[in-house]
Amino acid sequence: MIGGIIDPIKGKIIDSNDLLCDGWIKENENIESVKIFIDDIYLGDANFGKKMGGFKNYFFFYMPDILNDGHHTIRIKLFKENIFYSELEPREFNVDQSIAAIQLINVQLTNRCNLNCRWCSVSQFENKQDMDFFVFEKMMQQINSSNMVVNEIMLQTAGESLLHPEIKRFLDYLGSLQKRPKTTLVTNATCLSDRISRIILSSRGLDNLIFSVDGGTKESYEWLRRGAIYEKTIDNILAFLKLNNGSIQTGIIAIDLGRVFDEIFNDLCIKVNSVEIRPPHNWTGFEKLEDFKISQDFNPFPCTFIKNNLVVRLNGDVAVCCADQMGRGVIGNIERDHLFNLWKTERYHLFKLQAQGRKSSLSLCEKCSILS
Repeated sequence: MIGGIIDPIKGKIIDSNDLLCDGWIKENENIESVKIFIDDIYLGDANFGKKMGGFKNYFFFYMPDILNDGHHTIRIKLFKENIFYSELEPREFNVDQSIAAIQLINVQLTNRCNLNCRWCSVSQFENKQDMDFFVFEKMMQQINSSNMVVNEIMLQTAGESLLHPEIKRFLDYLGSLQKRPKTTLVTNATCLSDRISRIILSSRGLDNLIFSVDGGTKESYEWLRRGAIYEKTIDNILAFLKLNNGSIQTGIIAIDLGRVFDEIFNDLCIKVNSVEIRPPHNWTGFEKLEDFKISQDFNPFPCTFIKNNLVVRLNGDVAVCCADQMGRGVIGNIERDHLFNLWKTERYHLFKLQAQGRKSSLSLCEKCSILS
């Protein structure tokens, strides 16, 4: 393998007739052109050769209004000096324009947080609020509609979800549903008490619990996550893992502060099902991050957040970007709009502008450096 296709994901359902494909090639292959074929029909050459994060040779290709409903195969062929060199593994996917196929919906249960992290701007919220249960219930009813295909919901964005005063009611409701997407909750784990742990496990409302433990050492963790004690957080996670005994999937996410990890962090990573070390970024570029200085160039490439995700904020507002902590990208509200319609109209318009190379024209995205 000298490279790979990032998107479309194998077996993915695409809900429009647009094709947006992206991928990467190893730097030392010296490929000069990347040709795109759909069902063995040549469509054109990808934009190629620019660096995006760890991908030294990144490519993307967009063509609107070409896909019919049904099964398709995309092929990526690589050329040197106009001579065929190699082909990436073909990627099969399906098109169904009658549905809204959403990879991930982030849900903001609360904007409360017990920490004051340098990395986050949640502390800037003046009014601390929680999502009303009936807003959540209406959202789930929409998600479970026959014209919606949602792969995952994530109970996390701009707040610590476990601080919601009715978290048990929310989780029990999720566990009672006969149909729901895979459900993940992300927590800083500082308030993961024995009582909360047992509520999580008895509810059967979660498929994944992800622990956000930034830094990887006591010094870096406590510098970034002001108000947290490293050893106490680790102990909370270990206690949950013991109670869990493999019942639900668990994981670690951490901001990369130099990839210096101590023995405690490394040992913890062995005990969970997944580990993701994320590069720091500037959120949308508008958030104020005290004492966390980061300077990154604008990322001009199409964003997978707007392509694949939605956000439901605590008041029912629907936004297009999970990095938009302040809600600048709100496109509607589930009290008056259906997620299906918002996905197919306002969100789709933003996606097309990005795919056409006009990302910098969007006020929400004009400062964004996220390598999504």
